[in-house]
Amino acid sequence: MKDSWRKLIKAIFPSARIIVDPFHVIQDANRRLNEARKIEQEAGKENIPRLPLLKAKEKLTPRQQQQLEEIKNKYPSLYELYQLKEDLRQIIKMDRVEEAEIVLSRWLINAECAANLEGRVWARTIKSWRSEILNLVRYTQQGRRYTNGYIEGKNTLSKMLKRLSFGFRNRNHFIKKIFLGCCPQNLIPQLLT
Repeated sequence: MKDSWRKLIKAIFPSARIIVDPFHVIQDANRRLNEARKIEQEAGKENIPRLPLLKAKEKLTPRQQQQLEEIKNKYPSLYELYQLKEDLRQIIKMDRVEEAEIVLSRWLINAECAANLEGRVWARTIKSWRSEILNLVRYTQQGRRYTNGYIEGKNTLSKMLKRLSFGFRNRNHFIKKIFLGCCPQNLIPQLLT
């Protein structure tokens, strides 16, 4: 969710529809929630557990649910941000654009009225990425689920191969090794190392 990437894509491919990766939306939400938790923790001089706030609601253990209930009672503004994160997760999972537009508008109003200042900042970010989030829902509605996880995995693989090889003197050897690393082994006729 970098604005510079979005501007670049719009400049190069003006008719392309940009879709935000759901992983990055939730990652941003968790980062914001964790920063708010740290600020509350420093102000109150009391440890606030991190996992109950960052995990998905359906994956919480009974102990984490109890900790979340304590956070709700002691830190209502922090719990409000948690609710915003969970609501955003539900919006991303929707498969009808019309419904998602209504719920996202409601989410933006709730975020702008949040007691915690981070909610208002977060609302501005989501408002600027609104069309990309709705594009995600639109294309999910068509039976597809888009993510750039595969490409990020290949980037990580090429960086790992470069690190394991301690660099390369010849650029062509590097390119060949990356291609070998990215191809499934059954497609490579013989593999000599």
